[in-house]
Order: sequence, then structure tokens, then C-alpha cells
Amino acid sequence: MNDEELHKLARKCFAKYDQDSNNVLDREELKKLLSETAIELKIEAPTSTEIDALFKEYDVNSDNHLSEKEFYELFKVIYQMK
Repeated sequence: MNDEELHKLARKCFAKYDQDSNNVLDREELKKLLSETAIELKIEAPTSTEIDALFKEYDVNSDNHLSEKEFYELFKVIYQMK
């Protein structure tokens, strides 16, 4: 999958889990996304502590939300686990 296709897939995933349509993901939305993705990939779901650590690492502007750009950086890592 090339970068453009990966970015398109990330946007689709982001939109699916941005349940309140505010163009950012909060911790609960990210938790749901990671839990459901783990099931799909047949891997162990991350713990709350791990999710908090990921959130802190990828929330580069520390606004307690992941923008689409911030999420894309995390998505690339998740996709490589596949």
C-alpha cells in the first residue's frame, strides 16, 4: 500500500471513530478504535495505561485530542503491526 492509499484508509478510519464529528479523536474514541482494531488484527487490545501513553505520545500539541494529522502518525504504526 502506498502512502496515498494509507492516508485515505486513515481518513476513513478517523471519520468512522470521530463519533461526535468534531474533527478530533478523544481518548474514548481512540480506545474504541484501538480495541476494535486489535480484534480485527487478532492481537491483544492495549490496556488503558498503554492507550494513555499512546495518546500522550501522539497528541503533539497537548490539547487532549488527536487531530487527523496526529492520528495519521499513530495509524502508520498500527498499520505496520498488521
